[in-house]
Amino acid sequence: MPLNYKTGKGLHYNFRKQQLEKIERENAIIAKKIFGLKSDMNIKGMEKDFRSHLGYKNNIARLRKRKNMPMHEGLPGQLAPLS
Repeated sequence: MPLNYKTGKGLHYNFRKQQLEKIERENAIIAKKIFGLKSDMNIKGMEKDFRSHLGYKNNIARLRKRKNMPMHEGLPGQLAPLS
């Protein structure tokens, strides 16, 4: 008889309950490890990289404003096609 009608529990109820408890213990261990980790985000390093990026961006913008840059079809820094 697969279902115990007196208690409402199936034939493998205890096995499934043990498996569920095992999974919950494993999940708790993993969650504890995750929440115990320190963040790897380095805010100061990210700000330094961003400032460096802005410097590169400004250098490129200054290069494009030079008068002696080659122009093609009104666009500075563009070379005419070879053919």
